[in-house]
Amino acid sequence: MKAVVGVLGSTTLVIDGSAVKLAARPRAVLTALAVTAPDVVAPARLADALWRGNPPRSAANAIQVYVSAIRKGAHEAGWVGDFVLHRDDGYLLDPDVQVDLDQLQVAVTEAQRLLDRRDPVGAEQLLAGRTELEPTRVLADLPAEFGQSVRHAGQALLERARLLRLRALIWSGQAEQALPTLLGLCDEYPERGDAVELAALAYYASSRPTEALELLRRHSHHLRHDFGLDPGEWLHVLQSRILSNDPTLLPDVDVSTTVVCPHTPADAVWDAVVCARAVGGMLAEGATSEDMPPCLQRSVTQLGEWPFLLELVSGVKEHQGPVDPAATGRPSPAEPRMY
Repeated sequence: MKAVVGVLGSTTLVIDGSAVKLAARPRAVLTALAVTAPDVVAPARLADALWRGNPPRSAANAIQVYVSAIRKGAHEAGWVGDFVLHRDDGYLLDPDVQVDLDQLQVAVTEAQRLLDRRDPVGAEQLLAGRTELEPTRVLADLPAEFGQSVRHAGQALLERARLLRLRALIWSGQAEQALPTLLGLCDEYPERGDAVELAALAYYASSRPTEALELLRRHSHHLRHDFGLDPGEWLHVLQSRILSNDPTLLPDVDVSTTVVCPHTPADAVWDAVVCARAVGGMLAEGATSEDMPPCLQRSVTQLGEWPFLLELVSGVKEHQGPVDPAATGRPSPAEPRMY
């Protein structure tokens, strides 16, 4: 059974696809437990947060009522056991409960790794659908007294995820798709150098260097005249590289041989050449088509340079386990992919 607490916005609880409806105060308690998991939260701390440092005498009983409401909603959705566990010093969520903020952190870390390995398609697909929310809505149900630093950290994580996805779009040849969002960020926050830099790269990748230079000029003017700040060396360097049409300004990424591998979400993208080589490596060790992951069939078909393998992999069955890099010739996570 899968339970996910969503805190990237108004707090939600979904158990095996069924949404659990909770009133405002139980949602606030659930949010607090989610952002502190797997730590135990004392009832007194919850009470101080809910009543802004001035809890009534009945606060302890009220907290028990809110926890009971969460448990009841979870049980009605099919959860077995106590969704919220009780310890002598407080409450905590069942360790099997997932939190979307933690899932986003894992996705951001993996997306950065994929970008470092020049896998922008995989990075973009990993973050797609996770970055549409406005950062100001993160942890909307978390009581303010519980800690603004927690909310700010969640907002910063979502903002990082959004910029990573936009960079991945640019690197994968989809700069025009990234431009509207980036220009919106530049209009809303004209002092933000990270958004301006990415927008300039998107213009450049879209063969619009004049507009990239104009954007950088406006940013420099804004910082100097409105804030009295020097824009920094990065802007001058970027201007020079755009003017000189620096071929290294954008990474040399060949996305024509990139395929999605559905059975390994931790390593979401395989290069088709690597997959095709893996076929040979597995065959040499006596593997049959039943031993091969489904991505190999698409890889070989896409390349078309090994027609004698097509019949072999045409009957590939669903591969349920992780693929051993040593057995398949696939590069290990520690090895950068060479293009």
